[in-house]
Amino acid sequence: MKRDVAIISVGSTRFGEHWDKGIKDLVWEAGIQAVEEAGISG
Repeated sequence: MKRDVAIISVGSTRFGEHWDKGIKDLVWEAGIQAVEEAGISG
């Protein structure tokens, strides 16, 4: 099964040490930023 894929946005966390956050929190933060920058709503 072939599918076309496109990267439409990227997100990142604030640079620095995040001792109070786990990997899921960091991924969530970057993911939400990417969705907002891409203008995706739902």
